[in-house]
Amino acid sequence: MTDISSMTGADQFKKAPEGYRANEVRINGETGKFEYVDLLNKKKDEKAEVRELGTEIRVAFLKVRRKLGYYDAKLKRFIQTSEHNHKDDNVFLFGPNVKGIASELREQFERLKTMQIVYALLSNNGTSEPEVVKLTVKGASLGSENKEPSTTPFYKYLGSFEGDEHSHEYITNLISVKEIGAKEYYCIDFKRGTKLPEDMLKFAEGKIRDIHAITTAQDRYYNVKTETEVREERQDEIATIEYPEGAEEGINPDDIPF
Repeated sequence: MTDISSMTGADQFKKAPEGYRANEVRINGETGKFEYVDLLNKKKDEKAEVRELGTEIRVAFLKVRRKLGYYDAKLKRFIQTSEHNHKDDNVFLFGPNVKGIASELREQFERLKTMQIVYALLSNNGTSEPEVVKLTVKGASLGSENKEPSTTPFYKYLGSFEGDEHSHEYITNLISVKEIGAKEYYCIDFKRGTKLPEDMLKFAEGKIRDIHAITTAQDRYYNVKTETEVREERQDEIATIEYPEGAEEGINPDDIPF
């Protein structure tokens, strides 16, 4: 069915969509601990509270997105693009404040590296319904030449689901593993767990629909808006978030089309 709303020309007057609000989960490349970043309760001009989750956690993947970014140690901030699905999508690069195709910006700004942003369900000790979080996967967790044969990097893990199998139907075990390249660092080993029970699968599918609706609105915004309009409307995001630089050993994943 043709999307009549996209033909009206009214999209250009809409304000920036807020995006899906969620706390973050990441691995600390120096300690090997997974960290929970409480962004939803973060107060303005203060750092978000960070809580350690240990060296192994269980999640259920919902949606896979990507960003380009790098940590600028001089400016003490993270330079990053807007979230997107594909390297040929239109994005906005916060910091330099320019709009362009992700793959072209990657060539223009050589320090940019790929991060996969995975919307996932994280169980809260069984005391409440699982929480949707954003899992940041980057550097050697995407893949590297230093992998032990027993470990599974991100892209290989996603590629292991074939035919009628889908990653959102299974628990994913995230395990911290040490690697040695130019220095020692920790990254993520991805292992498939048990299949989700029917009630939890339905819950996950509902969240997938919610996330898809919001991220689709975000993508439409960056396709329609000009560079100047984005800069003027998203002043609060121009001051990019703080984020510690992790291990960046490994492959260049930009040729991988997701």
